[in-house]
Amino acid sequence: MIEILQVLIFGIVLGSIITLGAVGLSLLFGILRFANFAHGDMMTVGAYLALVFVAGLGWPIYAAFPMALAGGAVVAIAIDRVLYKRLRRTAPVILLISSFGVGLMLRSLVQFIWGPQSLVYEPGIQFPLEIFGLRIKPDHLVILAGVIILVILLHLFLQYTKMGKAMRAMSDNMDLAEITGIETERVIMWTWALGGALAAGAGIFLAMDTRLQPFMGWNMLL
Repeated sequence: MIEILQVLIFGIVLGSIITLGAVGLSLLFGILRFANFAHGDMMTVGAYLALVFVAGLGWPIYAAFPMALAGGAVVAIAIDRVLYKRLRRTAPVILLISSFGVGLMLRSLVQFIWGPQSLVYEPGIQFPLEIFGLRIKPDHLVILAGVIILVILLHLFLQYTKMGKAMRAMSDNMDLAEITGIETERVIMWTWALGGALAAGAGIFLAMDTRLQPFMGWNMLL
């Protein structure tokens, strides 16, 4: 019985990471009607951006986390402004194929800068906590709490802010939302920012649970 519960805990932790990544992907698809196959590699970029602050500047992971989320949002907006915006009025398959190319470029860029080897935020062994015979890593508790907080904040944003309501309106009908005076380009920028930030958060949590690898986000997307 203990073994089953132990595996269940591991599954819940991994499922929460997948959930956070899927929420960001679903947000983009629900509003922009765009299946972004580079979303997994955005997770990877977010994880490595956090590594810059942890390994490069010596920051603790909790301090690097919001900076990496902001970096993920900036990267997502930049990709949209440079590429996706120009292709938005084309056939959906063109956007789909371009997202494969973006994912490949992001993956190659990560390997070029940080190399193909596996990396970690903090070296050493993390001793698990013993709770009723179950072994739980402190990072697992951090991951679960972080995912819950981010999902709740996103829910509150979509439900109670003016921009969140505009995003929901665009999700229902983009043309009608534009006719009623909603600034669609501004909404699209916010959508990419949130999607990029959530992808970065999922990537950081995945790296905390396993290791940083250039293909980690792509494998998670699959």
